[in-house]
Amino acid sequence: MRALMKAAEHEPLGFHVTMYCGQLIVTGRVAPSAWWYEVTKRGYWEELGVALRKVRKEDEKRAQMETLYAPIAADLSRAQPSEGEAGDEVTLVDVSIFPAVSTQGTQSGGHTLPVARVPLASIDVWWIVSGDSIRGSGGSNIGWGFLFPVGN
Repeated sequence: MRALMKAAEHEPLGFHVTMYCGQLIVTGRVAPSAWWYEVTKRGYWEELGVALRKVRKEDEKRAQMETLYAPIAADLSRAQPSEGEAGDEVTLVDVSIFPAVSTQGTQSGGHTLPVARVPLASIDVWWIVSGDSIRGSGGSNIGWGFLFPVGN
């Protein structure tokens, strides 16, 4: 994973990486560490636009968005230079997160994010090629046990 992080120092990789992180499946494109800040700021701006969609006057809406956005953007901009190298987290863009449980008939859903960070220590296994799914057997399992007296 560190080699992929190194390859993505300047721009995201062109393919998705999938990983198991505990009970989650996380997939996304490995991206430069600094992108976390920029994509987060852009995503926050877009969320403000959605939250304030009922404000009809465009100039009033923009003024409210700028007022709410300014302190968050300033905090993120202050934190970014002190970060240094990628370290022990991989930055992903175009992220999807799903429960790792694949039960037939369950519509468990998931979450999409523009950017996320995953601690390297939380990655149990990762891969690039999708491979084939292995289906579990359907039906019932019945077990039998017997108790035999031993001794007196």
